[in-house]
Amino acid sequence: MDPSAEKAFARIQGGNAAVYSSFTFKENGKTAKLLYVPEGARSGFSAQKLESIVMDDKWGWCFDKGDPNCMIHCDAGAIHPKVFATNVLCKSSHFKTFWDDALMQARFNQKKEGPEAEEYALNCICEVILAKMAIIFAALLDMCDQPSGGNWLVIDRTQYKAPAAELLIEMAMMKTSSRPYIMYIDYLDRFDVFRGETGEGELVEQTQNCLNTFKMAIAAGQELGIEDAGLKTPVHRFYDVADPDTGFLDPYSPYFDQPLPRPEDPDVPVTSRSRWQYFYTSMAFASATHYILVDHDHDRIDLSGLGPVGYIHANGEDRMVPTLTYRIQRGENIVMLHHSGGLTQAYAAIREQLLKMFPSPDPEEILKNTKEHMSSPRPWTETFGLPEILMMIELQQRAPMLLRTGIVAVDTLNDSSEDVLATLTCCFAGGGGVPELGLGEAEMICILTAWKRHITLYENACYFERVADFLQLTLYLLSVVTTFITVVYALAVAEEEQTAALAAAAGLVPAGVRRLAMSTLSARILQSDSNVTEVAPIVAPGEEGLYAGLTGGYSFTMIILPMVATLIGTIRSKLRPREKWAACLMAANQIAAQIYYYRMRAAWPTSVGYDTAAPQTEIVPGQEDPVPISKMRKEIKARELFVGTCAEIYKTVISSEISKGGSLHMGRMSRYQVQTEADRTIFMDHLRVHVDEFYYGIRRKPKKDHKSIFLRDKIEDAMEDIGDAIEDAIEAIDDAVDEVTGAVDKADEKEKKNNNSDDLVSQMAIDSYVECRVRSICKLLEKRAPALSNRLNRLEYAQMLANSSGAVLAFLGQSNWIAITVAVASVAGAMQDYFYLPSQLGETNRAMQELHNLMIEFESFSLVQRNMSRVKNKFVSQVEESLLLLCQARTQQSPALPGQKDGGNEEEEE
Repeated sequence: MDPSAEKAFARIQGGNAAVYSSFTFKENGKTAKLLYVPEGARSGFSAQKLESIVMDDKWGWCFDKGDPNCMIHCDAGAIHPKVFATNVLCKSSHFKTFWDDALMQARFNQKKEGPEAEEYALNCICEVILAKMAIIFAALLDMCDQPSGGNWLVIDRTQYKAPAAELLIEMAMMKTSSRPYIMYIDYLDRFDVFRGETGEGELVEQTQNCLNTFKMAIAAGQELGIEDAGLKTPVHRFYDVADPDTGFLDPYSPYFDQPLPRPEDPDVPVTSRSRWQYFYTSMAFASATHYILVDHDHDRIDLSGLGPVGYIHANGEDRMVPTLTYRIQRGENIVMLHHSGGLTQAYAAIREQLLKMFPSPDPEEILKNTKEHMSSPRPWTETFGLPEILMMIELQQRAPMLLRTGIVAVDTLNDSSEDVLATLTCCFAGGGGVPELGLGEAEMICILTAWKRHITLYENACYFERVADFLQLTLYLLSVVTTFITVVYALAVAEEEQTAALAAAAGLVPAGVRRLAMSTLSARILQSDSNVTEVAPIVAPGEEGLYAGLTGGYSFTMIILPMVATLIGTIRSKLRPREKWAACLMAANQIAAQIYYYRMRAAWPTSVGYDTAAPQTEIVPGQEDPVPISKMRKEIKARELFVGTCAEIYKTVISSEISKGGSLHMGRMSRYQVQTEADRTIFMDHLRVHVDEFYYGIRRKPKKDHKSIFLRDKIEDAMEDIGDAIEDAIEAIDDAVDEVTGAVDKADEKEKKNNNSDDLVSQMAIDSYVECRVRSICKLLEKRAPALSNRLNRLEYAQMLANSSGAVLAFLGQSNWIAITVAVASVAGAMQDYFYLPSQLGETNRAMQELHNLMIEFESFSLVQRNMSRVKNKFVSQVEESLLLLCQARTQQSPALPGQKDGGNEEEEE
């Protein structure tokens, strides 16, 4: 190594500033970035600092594909992937078919019966497992390599070493062109033990070359925030995994016969199956895209601020026992590769038995079956058993869905690539985590309570809407009637005046009319140019005009109608039913949106709108910097935020509008006690009917309450009988169950994938959300838009017809009736504004177009893309925002949450 580079590295190592650099491998031209955090800079290098460095380009060392959907750690122990299988594993009942086929192939290749044929069959099964593992890890690389976001692979040698998984990743990279982000974390002190088999002397050659490469790149680097760091220093690769002489594809290569590069590890005995890993770990991982180096193992970097974490486990021996057990206890998102042997095989077998039978079998029976899967000769098999089984049973009782969605297994031998990919994406898209003790049904009850508040507000909105519409339409009717009566009254008065004038001109004074008044009327008429002889025949002696005698009744009506209209207007102003309807309907929609935001874990309301990124840190008293949030704390904060937001919406609508001369009317739905199973069953049935009608325009009748109770009681009795029957028959059908379990499990899994029903309370996957909600809303909007258009067109046609009728009446000389056409036209225009039809139609068309585009985009996504967090957040935010904007167009009520600003981004306008 160049002395100047050695001196520059020593200066940086003794400093207190992190350095970033980059280097290019001469053999393949691939460039990798490097971040070095010396001991002096580690104290100020928090998880938040790492997050800002990774996400912000201003530091010069960032990931340009966006935030990770999940950071995936892989662990497959130290056994070479090519020799995962053992004789004990292959001869177990689960490998019987493969073992028989391998022996048949041995006979075809003229191998002698006995040890020779069995050795050949063992090698065949090892090759099959290796091929399947390579396919699985190739699918993993494809899942992680997405143009925007995706998942990151993390190799962290500061916490644990997983050489078999790292080698499987490199093998998979030889089979696919996908190149996701791979973050490699290591500490420099780790290389100091590679001083030969005795641990004394100089560093072995491959380790020294690896260290020199890192030192050269670090010496050429710059402090964070300075551009052009390292200038892509050209270096040689640490190793070529496929090299026939020094590669790692063959565990029996002569390369591994040389002395070990370090003293033997007591946790990893030196055998032909594990000797290779001593050489593999003597160098850094050669295929990473980003390297993070620290000086000591206690300087390890906290990655929790970057995003959620997931794990893939295969095989594994003594070293993996505490790691995998701890992760299962915490309820982490874990995918176990079943039938890969080792510890993973044992845990996957326990999970399979817990899910296969209902009720769960006894621990003794599970232990007996699990021992058949424990094919390892290592010491962990002597202590593994009842404690782990009881832990898994308690985990299932505490979180029943965790073993189905969070801690899952892939059948390495039988599952197709599509099945593997579906399992990986669904597992790493979930929230994971074990719920806190004592939670019980609290989450479900708080969601049902929110639905109760939603229904209460909606029912009151319907009531206020009926009152408001009745009052407003009555006013419109009164205006038209008043105009009509006014016109008729004017015509009647004119006719009477004309009759009186003609009588006065003829010298006749009708009885009851004073002469002075008659002379005045006569003078008024006679001053005109009218010819008395021409007008006289209109009212001949003994005949009456068309409007004769109507003035008295109409004059009284003309006095009463304005008074009635004023009274109705006063009542409307006092009761404010229109304003109460708008406030209740918007609040009902806001609570429903909060329910789906919470169930999808897709958005978090803030003072300025919605944050689609779940909080990763929180402020703790006494701590200067925010601390990472555990999964359990995230769930608690999410629930607290959901309950608080719904309560604030409910409080605001009552205090701001409802309390002004009114109150909420509590209907039947609000009186159900969802804490009790009987009321909850009835409430859920009515809730489904309400949601179908409220959101999707589907009308159906709920089941009668007594029928629901009757059916529930029958089901409970039947379940007890079935449980007794299963216990009695379980021993007789055990063998048959073992034979058909595979087919049954496959059918169940397929049915679950196709079953996207919405139970309205549990956490939803993006596929269920799209199928149950988005598609149904699209259908509703497709029906609603033409209906709104027809309603608006009819009112516009009525307005145009009324205006045209006025012109026709004027042309025909019936100008007295024009006032009525004007009144009708005014009412038609006012009704358009009252029901906000133009804005409703425009917003409905916009929402329909946006949801159609979302559906086109969703259909174009692969299975991996659909389960990315950014896709979920985008879909949920846009759909719920569109529904709130539709409500805003209908009510002219701001959809901003209490305490939020109305301006800014679209989510704030929501």
